[in-house]
Formats: sequence, C-alpha cells, structure tokens
Amino acid sequence: EARRQLLTCTGGSIQWHSDLHEEAPLLTILSTLRLIHHDNESVRWRRPTYSSKDSSNACSVEWTPGIYWGRPHTFLIRAKAIISQKGGGPTVEEFINALRKRRPEWDHICSAVTILEESSSTMKEGTESDVQWDVVEHIARTPQKARVLHCLCACSSIEELVPLCLLRAWRLDTTSGTAIYASRSVRHDKASRNARIEVLPSGWFIRSVEGGGVAVSYVVEHDIQKLRNITRVISDENIVSMMTSGVVKWMKRLSSLEYSTLELRNNRQEGST
Repeated sequence: EARRQLLTCTGGSIQWHSDLHEEAPLLTILSTLRLIHHDNESVRWRRPTYSSKDSSNACSVEWTPGIYWGRPHTFLIRAKAIISQKGGGPTVEEFINALRKRRPEWDHICSAVTILEESSSTMKEGTESDVQWDVVEHIARTPQKARVLHCLCACSSIEELVPLCLLRAWRLDTTSGTAIYASRSVRHDKASRNARIEVLPSGWFIRSVEGGGVAVSYVVEHDIQKLRNITRVISDENIVSMMTSGVVKWMKRLSSLEYSTLELRNNRQEGST
C-alpha cells in the first residue's frame, strides 16, 4: 500500500519506517520525473498571469489543471531557467547543494530546515547507493496575504509558521552532468506533532550547460482545494498566479547566490579540521 501511495501520489502521506529506506527515495524521484517529462499532446499548458515585478526574462513558467491526467483536484506548475554567473558557475553539484543546504536563502516562505534522519546514518555497511535521501522538518511561512484574507473571510486565524515533514531524495550523475532532486510528505516519529499537512511531490532536474552554469527544470503539483481553504475568497486563477510568482522569485534568488564562494569557504573549513 505504501508503495502504491508513493508512485501514484494518492492516499495521503505515509508513515516513515526502515522498510522504506531503499524504495521510497527511488519512487519519489520516479514520480517527480513523470511530472517533469509530462509532454502528452492532450495536456494544455498555459501561461500564468502575474505582476510585472514578478516576471523574469530568464525564467519561463507554465501550468496545467490536473484533470488532464485524472487528478481534477490538483494543478501542475512547471518552470525552466538557466542559472549562470561570471566565472562559469554554478556546477550541478553546487546547485543541488544550494537546494539542500541553503533553502532559507532562496525560498522566501521557508523559515528553517532541520534534518531528522539521513541515508548516510542508516545505510548498511558495505553497500553503496547512488540515490541519497534525508527526512527533514521544513518550517514554512504562511504568506501574509493569505493570513489576512483567511482572517477576514473565516473570522479565524491561521498559523504563521507551519511545520512540514518531507522526504528529500536526490541523485547526481557526474558522467552525464545531470542531477535530480525530489521531495514529498511523509510522517516521521521525530517530527512535530502538528507536522501533518500533506505536500504533493515536487522536484528539480538539473543539467550542466556549455560555457558554465546549469539549466534547471522545476515541477510541483498543488492541491487546489487545500489552497482554497487557506485563501478563501481568492479565485482559482489568482491562486495559480500567486503560486507561480513564488516560483519565479525562487529562480531569481537562486541566480543571485554566491555558489563558488560558499564551496571555497567549505573546502577551507574542511581542510583546517
């Protein structure tokens, strides 16, 4: 049952346990790749509308209702960008490290990330796996606009900081110069008791580009009904616009990170210990 939930993304988040250490990360990656490469001609991709200040010439964003693949309660966002800086960076490895270790720097609604369990501490001695994983508690900020509207329309408040429990899985292929990084909700015994909000699968596909830098593709599936419950009076179109503009902000911030500086600093610290 857990395997079916992981591959089909139905049935809610699963309870994390040791039997899932090998299969769950791989299935999470496969489910994300299915979304990234979803190019069926019957799917109608649409351009979102958002304010000019949230637009970016270096990032293209599109979305489509989930009804096209039998999931009428969701919608899918897909974004593509080239991240390139003077000096040729970042590398694929630098970029995936930024996704994993520096999220509060590029995600404006992320307050903190704490690792609860990771593959390096649980892999059997003498075995190797090219898929790495960890389980984290991710503290997300509810956007102020959503909190205000919820208060006005529902006459009740919602939490500003919301804990999420996520399985994160990634694979780096140095031969092809590519990487995949994916995440989805799980339930973990070390997570906060109220970390029960389900987050559908999302992920990044990264590849190196000639001349330096990386080409990145990001995809995420959202539950439209859950977002309606939070935002209340906002139309579905405006919900999509709000979520897509957030992705564009991520791409802008990822473009401005100092990748090589961080790597050099870490190398110096490792060399001095």
